[in-house]
Amino acid sequence: MKRFIISVVILTAIVIGINHLVANQSVPIKTLPASNAELNQPVSVFVGKDYVRYPGRGGENALELLLEVTEVESTQYDFGKFIESINGTTPDSGYFWKLYVNGAGAQVGADQLETKSGDVIEWSIEQIN
Repeated sequence: MKRFIISVVILTAIVIGINHLVANQSVPIKTLPASNAELNQPVSVFVGKDYVRYPGRGGENALELLLEVTEVESTQYDFGKFIESINGTTPDSGYFWKLYVNGAGAQVGADQLETKSGDVIEWSIEQIN
């Protein structure tokens, strides 16, 4: 009986530990040479569970650059592509992936947003208003 209880405690600790590691898995992928004009510091690529950041690059749109750093699922509509999933994360009902450029919500879709060096492109999961 004592071995059974010890086994259950150890198994529970392992499951909790693995769950904690998976839930908090946000790992910087690499650093690119673009820079943030305001802070004059490098903008690193960061891909987390509910947040993505990467630098803009002249002549390329936000979707092209997103596809370089992670997996994306999208649906084509008349207005452009709607991002359904980033890095395997699909927002729950009532939420969506919102695109930001230099801290402001984008006014166009990712496939229409032409970036430039120094831009900071970010995606986060937000509630639909």
